[in-house]
Amino acid sequence: MTLAGIAKEAGVSPPTVSKVLNGRSDVSSTTRARVERLLEAHGYRRRNAGRPRTPLVELVFHELDSVWAMELVRGVEDVAKAHRTEVVLTRSGTRHAPAPDWIDGVLRRRPL
Repeated sequence: MTLAGIAKEAGVSPPTVSKVLNGRSDVSSTTRARVERLLEAHGYRRRNAGRPRTPLVELVFHELDSVWAMELVRGVEDVAKAHRTEVVLTRSGTRHAPAPDWIDGVLRRRPL
């Protein structure tokens, strides 16, 4: 869903949706709530316009205490560097999955 699509569905202009996204105070609380509800319902995510996007690979490990894990990380980093790609490493620790808010960070980073 695009910003314009959210605006149309909310019955407001695209600049009003932009104001809500940027936290501007010159939007009524009723309108803000309606726009935020639609943004959430449609899973709207802002693009990082204007910034060149560096390719990114995200690795998730339960634990990093093994030689195997470190060798894997080292190998991925070597290949990534050769391809001008960044590597992000997440350790889930004692959980069998990363923290619940982890997916939001992944979506913001937009890995390959």
